[in-house]
Amino acid sequence: MKNTKSLFVLAFASLLFSCGGEKKISYELSWLSPTGSPTLAFYSEAENSNWVSTSTPAALIPAAFASASYDAIVFDGITGLNLIEKQQRAYRLASWINEGSFYLVSAKYDKDGAKNLENKPTIDAFVASGTASVLFRDVAANTFQWGEYSNGSSPDDKIVYETGVDVVQKNLLSNPEAFDFYVVAEPALSLLKQKFASQNKTLHVISDLQTDFAANHNGVKVPAAAIFVRERTYLEHPSETVDWLNDIQSNIQSVRLGDPQVLQILSSYEEKGISLAERFGFPSSNLVKQLMEDGSNKLHYSNCGVDSKSLLAMANDFQSTLGLPVFNETSVLNWR
Repeated sequence: MKNTKSLFVLAFASLLFSCGGEKKISYELSWLSPTGSPTLAFYSEAENSNWVSTSTPAALIPAAFASASYDAIVFDGITGLNLIEKQQRAYRLASWINEGSFYLVSAKYDKDGAKNLENKPTIDAFVASGTASVLFRDVAANTFQWGEYSNGSSPDDKIVYETGVDVVQKNLLSNPEAFDFYVVAEPALSLLKQKFASQNKTLHVISDLQTDFAANHNGVKVPAAAIFVRERTYLEHPSETVDWLNDIQSNIQSVRLGDPQVLQILSSYEEKGISLAERFGFPSSNLVKQLMEDGSNKLHYSNCGVDSKSLLAMANDFQSTLGLPVFNETSVLNWR
Protein backbone atom coordinates (compact mmCIF):
# COMPACT_ATOMS: atom_id res chain seq x y z
CA MET A 1 0.00 0.00 0.00
CA LYS A 2 2.88 2.34 0.82
CA ASN A 3 4.48 1.74 -2.62
CA THR A 4 1.14 2.30 -4.36
CA LYS A 5 0.75 5.70 -2.61
CA SER A 6 4.25 6.77 -3.64
CA LEU A 7 3.59 5.84 -7.24
CA PHE A 8 0.35 7.85 -7.16
CA VAL A 9 2.17 10.97 -5.87
CA LEU A 10 4.81 10.68 -8.57
CA ALA A 11 2.21 10.22 -11.27
CA PHE A 12 0.24 13.25 -10.01
CA ALA A 13 3.37 15.41 -9.96
CA SER A 14 4.17 14.32 -13.50
CA LEU A 15 0.64 15.24 -14.59
CA LEU A 16 0.92 18.69 -13.01
CA PHE A 17 4.17 19.35 -14.82
CA SER A 18 2.82 18.22 -18.18
CA CYS A 19 -0.31 20.36 -17.76
CA GLY A 20 1.54 23.45 -16.69
CA GLY A 21 0.90 23.03 -12.97
CA GLU A 22 4.60 23.56 -12.26
CA LYS A 23 6.24 26.72 -13.60
CA LYS A 24 8.56 26.10 -16.51
CA ILE A 25 12.00 27.67 -16.61
CA SER A 26 11.50 31.00 -18.35
CA TYR A 27 13.66 32.32 -21.16
CA GLU A 28 16.49 34.63 -20.05
CA LEU A 29 17.47 37.41 -22.39
CA SER A 30 21.07 38.09 -23.35
CA TRP A 31 22.27 41.60 -24.11
CA LEU A 32 25.32 43.63 -25.10
CA SER A 33 26.16 47.16 -24.00
CA PRO A 34 29.07 49.60 -23.98
CA THR A 35 30.56 50.49 -20.60
CA GLY A 36 29.91 54.02 -19.37
CA SER A 37 26.87 55.97 -18.27
CA PRO A 38 24.18 53.72 -19.90
CA THR A 39 25.32 50.69 -17.87
CA LEU A 40 23.72 52.00 -14.69
CA ALA A 41 20.41 50.99 -16.23
CA PHE A 42 21.62 47.47 -15.40
CA TYR A 43 22.98 48.23 -11.92
CA SER A 44 21.26 45.13 -10.51
CA GLU A 45 22.73 42.78 -13.14
CA ALA A 46 26.51 42.79 -12.54
CA GLU A 47 26.50 39.06 -11.73
CA ASN A 48 24.33 38.12 -14.70
CA SER A 49 26.45 36.25 -17.25
CA ASN A 50 23.84 36.97 -19.95
CA TRP A 51 24.97 40.60 -19.97
CA VAL A 52 28.16 41.47 -21.86
CA SER A 53 29.59 44.96 -21.39
CA THR A 54 32.46 46.22 -23.52
CA SER A 55 34.83 49.18 -23.48
CA THR A 56 35.33 48.81 -27.26
CA PRO A 57 31.77 49.15 -28.61
CA ALA A 58 32.82 50.21 -32.10
CA ALA A 59 34.55 46.86 -32.55
CA LEU A 60 31.65 44.71 -31.31
CA ILE A 61 28.25 46.37 -31.45
CA PRO A 62 27.71 47.04 -35.19
CA ALA A 63 28.77 43.43 -35.84
CA ALA A 64 26.29 42.24 -33.20
CA PHE A 65 23.50 44.13 -34.99
CA ALA A 66 24.49 42.36 -38.20
CA SER A 67 24.66 38.86 -36.70
CA ALA A 68 21.59 39.32 -34.44
CA SER A 69 23.48 37.31 -31.84
CA TYR A 70 21.96 39.02 -28.77
CA ASP A 71 18.37 39.41 -27.66
CA ALA A 72 18.99 43.09 -26.93
CA ILE A 73 21.68 45.68 -27.68
CA VAL A 74 22.41 49.05 -26.07
CA PHE A 75 23.79 51.59 -28.52
CA ASP A 76 23.65 55.18 -29.66
CA GLY A 77 19.96 55.50 -30.49
CA ILE A 78 20.19 57.42 -33.75
CA THR A 79 22.97 55.17 -35.03
CA GLY A 80 20.93 52.09 -34.14
CA LEU A 81 17.85 53.40 -35.93
CA ASN A 82 19.92 54.11 -39.01
CA LEU A 83 21.27 50.55 -38.92
CA ILE A 84 17.70 49.24 -38.79
CA GLU A 85 16.39 51.37 -41.64
CA LYS A 86 19.41 51.49 -43.94
CA GLN A 87 20.84 48.02 -43.36
CA GLN A 88 17.64 46.15 -42.36
CA ARG A 89 18.97 44.96 -39.02
CA ALA A 90 16.58 42.65 -37.14
CA TYR A 91 16.12 44.86 -34.07
CA ARG A 92 13.60 47.43 -32.92
CA LEU A 93 13.91 50.44 -30.63
CA ALA A 94 12.38 49.54 -27.25
CA SER A 95 13.50 52.25 -24.81
CA TRP A 96 15.69 55.30 -24.31
CA ILE A 97 18.15 55.19 -21.42
CA ASN A 98 19.55 58.69 -21.27
CA GLU A 99 19.65 62.00 -23.10
CA GLY A 100 23.42 62.18 -23.26
CA SER A 101 26.25 62.90 -20.86
CA PHE A 102 28.52 64.69 -23.32
CA TYR A 103 30.75 67.65 -22.54
CA LEU A 104 33.25 69.98 -24.18
CA VAL A 105 36.32 70.58 -22.02
CA SER A 106 39.64 72.41 -22.22
CA ALA A 107 42.92 72.66 -20.36
CA LYS A 108 43.74 75.90 -22.19
CA TYR A 109 40.58 78.02 -22.05
CA ASP A 110 37.75 78.71 -19.63
CA LYS A 111 34.22 79.35 -20.87
CA ASP A 112 34.67 83.10 -21.33
CA GLY A 113 37.92 82.51 -23.19
CA ALA A 114 36.18 80.00 -25.46
CA LYS A 115 33.45 82.48 -26.36
CA ASN A 116 36.01 85.14 -27.27
CA LEU A 117 37.95 83.00 -29.74
CA GLU A 118 37.89 84.50 -33.21
CA ASN A 119 39.21 81.52 -35.15
CA LYS A 120 37.80 78.00 -35.32
CA PRO A 121 39.69 76.06 -32.59
CA THR A 122 41.14 72.54 -32.82
CA ILE A 123 38.98 69.72 -31.45
CA ASP A 124 39.55 66.11 -30.40
CA ALA A 125 36.16 64.34 -30.59
CA PHE A 126 34.93 60.77 -30.99
CA VAL A 127 32.88 58.89 -33.61
CA ALA A 128 31.98 61.36 -36.35
CA SER A 129 28.47 59.94 -36.84
CA GLY A 130 27.70 59.60 -33.12
CA THR A 131 25.35 61.83 -31.15
CA ALA A 132 28.18 63.45 -29.16
CA SER A 133 29.83 64.74 -32.33
CA VAL A 134 26.51 65.84 -33.81
CA LEU A 135 25.83 67.87 -30.66
CA PHE A 136 29.31 69.37 -30.69
CA ARG A 137 29.03 70.55 -34.29
CA ASP A 138 25.68 72.19 -33.57
CA VAL A 139 26.86 73.91 -30.37
CA ALA A 140 30.10 75.02 -32.03
CA ALA A 141 28.11 76.83 -34.71
CA ASN A 142 25.16 78.13 -32.68
CA THR A 143 26.53 78.76 -29.18
CA PHE A 144 30.15 79.71 -29.84
CA GLN A 145 29.90 80.86 -33.48
CA TRP A 146 33.04 78.92 -34.43
CA GLY A 147 31.74 77.98 -37.85
CA GLU A 148 31.13 74.59 -39.40
CA TYR A 149 33.20 71.47 -38.71
CA SER A 150 33.27 68.42 -40.95
CA ASN A 151 31.26 65.34 -40.02
CA GLY A 152 34.11 63.01 -40.87
CA SER A 153 33.15 62.46 -44.49
CA SER A 154 35.51 65.21 -45.66
CA PRO A 155 38.91 66.42 -44.43
CA ASP A 156 39.02 69.09 -41.74
CA ASP A 157 42.36 70.02 -40.20
CA LYS A 158 40.65 71.51 -37.15
CA ILE A 159 38.95 68.36 -35.87
CA VAL A 160 39.95 64.74 -35.27
CA TYR A 161 37.37 62.01 -34.70
CA GLU A 162 38.66 59.17 -32.52
CA THR A 163 37.12 55.69 -32.36
CA GLY A 164 35.80 56.24 -28.83
CA VAL A 165 35.85 58.45 -25.76
CA ASP A 166 38.55 56.29 -24.16
CA VAL A 167 41.01 57.46 -26.82
CA VAL A 168 40.08 61.11 -26.21
CA GLN A 169 40.54 60.59 -22.47
CA LYS A 170 44.04 59.13 -22.97
CA ASN A 171 44.99 61.97 -25.31
CA LEU A 172 43.82 64.59 -22.85
CA LEU A 173 45.79 63.03 -20.02
CA SER A 174 48.98 62.55 -22.01
CA ASN A 175 49.01 65.91 -23.80
CA PRO A 176 46.27 68.21 -22.46
CA GLU A 177 47.12 71.16 -24.70
CA ALA A 178 47.56 69.29 -27.97
CA PHE A 179 44.02 70.41 -28.87
CA ASP A 180 42.15 73.52 -27.83
CA PHE A 181 39.09 71.50 -26.79
CA TYR A 182 38.10 67.87 -26.23
CA VAL A 183 34.69 66.16 -26.42
CA VAL A 184 34.23 63.70 -23.54
CA ALA A 185 31.43 61.85 -21.76
CA GLU A 186 30.69 60.73 -18.23
CA PRO A 187 32.20 59.00 -16.34
CA ALA A 188 35.37 60.01 -18.21
CA LEU A 189 34.70 63.68 -17.37
CA SER A 190 34.63 63.07 -13.61
CA LEU A 191 37.75 60.90 -13.78
CA LEU A 192 39.60 63.54 -15.78
CA LYS A 193 38.63 66.30 -13.35
CA GLN A 194 39.95 64.22 -10.45
CA LYS A 195 43.24 63.55 -12.28
CA PHE A 196 43.71 67.23 -13.05
CA ALA A 197 42.87 68.25 -9.49
CA SER A 198 45.43 65.78 -8.10
CA GLN A 199 48.06 67.62 -10.17
CA ASN A 200 46.82 71.06 -9.06
CA LYS A 201 45.52 71.73 -12.56
CA THR A 202 42.07 72.75 -13.78
CA LEU A 203 40.03 71.10 -16.49
CA HIS A 204 37.46 73.63 -17.65
CA VAL A 205 33.99 72.41 -18.61
CA ILE A 206 33.12 74.64 -21.54
CA SER A 207 29.75 73.18 -22.49
CA ASP A 208 27.19 70.68 -21.27
CA LEU A 209 26.45 69.76 -24.88
CA GLN A 210 22.95 68.32 -24.44
CA THR A 211 21.84 71.32 -22.37
CA ASP A 212 23.30 73.87 -24.80
CA PHE A 213 21.80 72.00 -27.75
CA ALA A 214 18.36 72.14 -26.10
CA ALA A 215 18.81 75.87 -25.41
CA ASN A 216 19.55 76.42 -29.11
CA HIS A 217 16.50 74.47 -30.25
CA ASN A 218 13.55 75.26 -27.96
CA GLY A 219 14.21 72.44 -25.49
CA VAL A 220 14.55 69.56 -27.96
CA LYS A 221 15.65 66.43 -26.10
CA VAL A 222 18.69 64.47 -27.14
CA PRO A 223 18.09 60.78 -27.95
CA ALA A 224 21.36 59.26 -26.78
CA ALA A 225 21.70 55.70 -25.42
CA ALA A 226 18.87 53.32 -26.31
CA ILE A 227 17.83 49.69 -25.94
CA PHE A 228 17.13 47.71 -29.10
CA VAL A 229 15.36 44.34 -28.92
CA ARG A 230 15.65 41.59 -31.51
CA GLU A 231 12.32 41.06 -33.27
CA ARG A 232 12.50 37.27 -33.06
CA THR A 233 13.06 37.38 -29.31
CA TYR A 234 9.92 39.43 -28.77
CA LEU A 235 7.85 37.21 -31.07
CA GLU A 236 9.02 33.97 -29.45
CA HIS A 237 9.25 35.17 -25.82
CA PRO A 238 6.92 38.15 -25.46
CA SER A 239 6.21 37.86 -21.73
CA GLU A 240 9.86 37.41 -20.78
CA THR A 241 10.85 40.34 -23.01
CA VAL A 242 8.23 42.63 -21.49
CA ASP A 243 9.19 41.60 -17.95
CA TRP A 244 12.84 42.34 -18.72
CA LEU A 245 12.04 45.72 -20.24
CA ASN A 246 9.83 46.66 -17.30
CA ASP A 247 12.64 45.80 -14.88
CA ILE A 248 15.06 47.98 -16.82
CA GLN A 249 12.52 50.83 -16.93
CA SER A 250 12.36 50.66 -13.15
CA ASN A 251 16.16 50.75 -12.96
CA ILE A 252 16.31 53.79 -15.26
CA GLN A 253 13.92 55.70 -13.03
CA SER A 254 15.89 54.68 -9.92
CA VAL A 255 19.05 56.18 -11.41
CA ARG A 256 17.20 59.28 -12.64
CA LEU A 257 15.73 59.98 -9.20
CA GLY A 258 18.89 59.11 -7.24
CA ASP A 259 17.45 56.09 -5.43
CA PRO A 260 19.88 55.04 -2.61
CA GLN A 261 19.29 51.41 -3.59
CA VAL A 262 21.51 51.92 -6.65
CA LEU A 263 24.52 52.80 -4.51
CA GLN A 264 23.76 50.05 -2.01
CA ILE A 265 23.82 47.41 -4.71
CA LEU A 266 26.96 48.80 -6.36
CA SER A 267 28.69 48.86 -2.96
CA SER A 268 27.73 45.23 -2.41
CA TYR A 269 29.51 44.31 -5.64
CA GLU A 270 32.66 46.05 -4.43
CA GLU A 271 32.50 44.06 -1.21
CA LYS A 272 32.40 40.87 -3.29
CA GLY A 273 35.45 41.95 -5.30
CA ILE A 274 33.53 42.64 -8.52
CA SER A 275 35.29 45.31 -10.59
CA LEU A 276 32.88 48.16 -11.28
CA ALA A 277 35.43 49.58 -13.72
CA GLU A 278 35.35 46.47 -15.89
CA ARG A 279 31.60 45.84 -15.61
CA PHE A 280 30.21 49.37 -15.67
CA GLY A 281 33.07 51.67 -16.60
CA PHE A 282 32.81 53.43 -13.22
CA PRO A 283 35.86 52.98 -10.97
CA SER A 284 33.86 53.10 -7.74
CA SER A 285 30.43 53.55 -6.21
CA ASN A 286 31.70 56.86 -4.79
CA LEU A 287 31.89 58.33 -8.27
CA VAL A 288 28.35 57.14 -9.01
CA LYS A 289 27.26 58.81 -5.77
CA GLN A 290 28.70 62.13 -6.96
CA LEU A 291 26.77 61.86 -10.22
CA MET A 292 23.49 60.94 -8.50
CA GLU A 293 23.64 63.13 -5.40
CA ASP A 294 20.61 65.28 -4.56
CA GLY A 295 18.69 63.75 -7.45
CA SER A 296 20.64 66.02 -9.81
CA ASN A 297 20.54 63.44 -12.61
CA LYS A 298 23.91 64.52 -14.01
CA LEU A 299 23.82 61.51 -16.32
CA HIS A 300 20.65 62.89 -17.96
CA TYR A 301 18.67 59.67 -17.53
CA SER A 302 15.47 59.77 -19.51
CA ASN A 303 11.87 60.04 -18.36
CA CYS A 304 10.62 59.52 -21.90
CA GLY A 305 7.57 57.33 -22.32
CA VAL A 306 8.00 53.89 -23.83
CA ASP A 307 4.97 53.75 -26.14
CA SER A 308 5.92 53.76 -29.81
CA LYS A 309 4.81 57.34 -30.50
CA SER A 310 6.81 58.79 -27.60
CA LEU A 311 9.89 56.80 -28.52
CA LEU A 312 9.69 57.81 -32.15
CA ALA A 313 8.85 61.44 -31.35
CA MET A 314 12.06 61.84 -29.38
CA ALA A 315 14.16 60.57 -32.28
CA ASN A 316 12.23 62.41 -34.98
CA ASP A 317 12.14 65.74 -33.16
CA PHE A 318 15.92 65.55 -32.99
CA GLN A 319 16.20 64.56 -36.66
CA SER A 320 13.82 67.29 -37.81
CA THR A 321 15.70 69.91 -35.82
CA LEU A 322 18.87 69.02 -37.71
CA GLY A 323 17.10 68.80 -41.07
CA LEU A 324 17.66 65.05 -41.29
CA PRO A 325 15.24 62.30 -42.48
CA VAL A 326 12.79 61.03 -39.85
CA PHE A 327 12.41 57.37 -38.89
CA ASN A 328 9.51 55.00 -39.53
CA GLU A 329 7.13 53.54 -36.93
CA THR A 330 8.17 50.06 -38.05
CA SER A 331 11.58 50.67 -36.44
CA VAL A 332 10.00 50.75 -32.97
CA LEU A 333 8.99 47.80 -30.80
CA ASN A 334 5.45 48.53 -29.60
CA TRP A 335 5.60 46.37 -26.47
CA ARG A 336 3.08 48.31 -24.39
